[in-house]
Amino acid sequence: MTTRVERDPGQQAQYDWKEWMLPVQEQSVKIYLHQVILSYSRYKYYTFSLTLTRFDMMRAIQAAFCTFGGTPLELWIDNPKQIILTHRKN
Repeated sequence: MTTRVERDPGQQAQYDWKEWMLPVQEQSVKIYLHQVILSYSRYKYYTFSLTLTRFDMMRAIQAAFCTFGGTPLELWIDNPKQIILTHRKN
């Protein structure tokens, strides 16, 4: 069961990515779909890349914010190894 959490306009966005294998000239090519979703309106921004580095992630997020016309107060990202260097032990 999923509980939807409502946010006020401009409060939050969520970033995630998906990995796909696509056939290109009889070979499989790995591509990454980057998605940024505004939590209030559920407005979505999508872009693609051939690699998944922190720079690819930042470019996708920046392009989304330019498309949205601003930045939310919070950006939720699910623990990506590209930008998390260490975990704090509590």
